[in-house]
Amino acid sequence: MTVAGILLALAASSPAHAPSALKQQWMREPIPGLRYIQEVFTDPPLVIHTVRFRAPESGFDMEAILAKDRVFEKSGAASLETVTSMARRTGAFLVVNADFFGSDGDPLGLMIRGSRLVSEPFATRSAIAWADSTLLF
Repeated sequence: MTVAGILLALAASSPAHAPSALKQQWMREPIPGLRYIQEVFTDPPLVIHTVRFRAPESGFDMEAILAKDRVFEKSGAASLETVTSMARRTGAFLVVNADFFGSDGDPLGLMIRGSRLVSEPFATRSAIAWADSTLLF
C-alpha cells in the first residue's frame, strides 16, 4: 500500500513559540497500522494534521509524486492535478497535499525523484528525505 505525496515539515511555517492551549484532539485508525491525528490549538490559532505509521513494517510505503508525473504538460502548460485524481492514478490509500508550486507548475523546494533532480532547493523551505522507507534527514 502506498502513502503518496510530499511530506511537509511544519517547522518552516510554524510560529516562533510552541503552540499551547490544546483545545481539541481527534485520533482515528482507519486501517490497522495507520493513525490519523488532528489537533486544534487556540494560542496561536493552529490546526495540525498528523499521519503516523511504521514503514515498511506496517506494509506501507512512501512516495513523492508530481501532478501527472511531470512539471509541464507536453503542450508546455503547467501540469495540474487534483489530490483525488493523484490517489486514484497511483492506487494510494492516503495522499498528503503538502507542497506549494509556482504558476509554472515547478514545486517550490527540493524534489529528487528516481535519482533525478525535479526542483532545486528553495532558501526558506525545509526538506525531508527517505530511501526504502527510512528517513534520512
